[in-house]
Amino acid sequence: LVSHPTVIISGDDWGNLTSTRALYPQWGIANPIKVMPELGYPLFAKLSTALIMPLGFGFLESFSIITAIFITILLSLFLHQLFQLFNVNLSAGFLRSSIFVVFFYASIFFIFLKEGNHENLYMLWEVNITCFYHYIAPALINSALSIFVIRNYRNFDVNILKRNGVWYSSSIFFASYIAVFSSMFANIILAITCGVTLLFSLINNKLSITKTIKESTLQIFTLTAWVVAVIYEANGGRAASLGSGSLDIYGTLSVLNYLIEQVQPAFKYSATALVSIGIISSLYSLIRNKNRDQSIVFFIVFISGVLSLIALVLLCARAGSYYAARPVVMWGGFLYVSMASFITIDILAKDRTKLINALLAFCTIILVYKGLTSNSTLKQSINLNLSYSQAKAVSQNIIDQVISTDRNNGTNMILYVPKGDDHDNWPFPIYEGPFIG
Repeated sequence: LVSHPTVIISGDDWGNLTSTRALYPQWGIANPIKVMPELGYPLFAKLSTALIMPLGFGFLESFSIITAIFITILLSLFLHQLFQLFNVNLSAGFLRSSIFVVFFYASIFFIFLKEGNHENLYMLWEVNITCFYHYIAPALINSALSIFVIRNYRNFDVNILKRNGVWYSSSIFFASYIAVFSSMFANIILAITCGVTLLFSLINNKLSITKTIKESTLQIFTLTAWVVAVIYEANGGRAASLGSGSLDIYGTLSVLNYLIEQVQPAFKYSATALVSIGIISSLYSLIRNKNRDQSIVFFIVFISGVLSLIALVLLCARAGSYYAARPVVMWGGFLYVSMASFITIDILAKDRTKLINALLAFCTIILVYKGLTSNSTLKQSINLNLSYSQAKAVSQNIIDQVISTDRNNGTNMILYVPKGDDHDNWPFPIYEGPFIG
């Protein structure tokens, strides 16, 4: 396996460089709620020219590098929250928590891996650099914050927030705002987690609404923002273009089934067995009033996973069944199934810690070794499945043509691009010129 960086290539990639919008949802525009992607993309492009280009890189390379750094930071924050959940909240211990994190990280890349296939999907794959900001970044931000909510779902009392200080509390609420106003496919993960934890808080507080509201400030803020996001998105340009047709649930389920069929059998069957065991053991623990905190976390994760999957299927059925074939769109399902499986393992490991840790370490080493030595490669994160060098050469040629015209004091030009794959010449559409100019 080798790294597969992404680079500017498509009309969307060029167009987003000059996109402008407000730091709040805007009524009626094409993407009313995509605050983070549509501000982040041009912002990081500008930062790349100021921070990376002075080191000797070209613009295209610089933007690729800063995008990789951005996604790496988000992935690190997400994995840190996953580690904290097991190490701090579930007391799994440093070693087992670390193994869980390594296994999860490896499975992102190896879950679809098939021997001899040189176009393997992976969970954080996307088709171009624009989608890194519109799908991958929102998925990581929302899932990291979702785990944070699960870890602290009874610790958002107003008084606790005051003790943590204005800066800390403000940063958490700002992160929630950014998460919600990023992508409907991603913010549904956070919204459902907030809703489920709110329900568990209400039950724990013996249906006391007042007490539940006091200790669930972040969840209520997030759900309120999410409702606003849904209203704005339903009245946006993309929603209007979809018309009022019926939901294509059957088509979406068929596409999702195709995606699931590509998952390695060892992952599918193991996860199914572990989640089933987790349900039984957690129910038993709650009935016996034993290990309640761990069992409650399991059911928060399990219920959030089921509801996220249902919500994503409905969303894809409305937006287009083909979305269900994109792993990062279905990230919520993968996330919660993995977490539920890990929690089950942690439950089973309580009386046999050394044995389970040894088996986990062995399985993780085998997974990583098999993935790294496989006669396979990952699918390119570039339109037309071009290699990084090919795509960079195409985009650099486009830049060179524009620069040459500008140096000759030209105000109009014919821009030559490769032949695309449909009547619009996508991913080099006929309307690309003004974006580049």
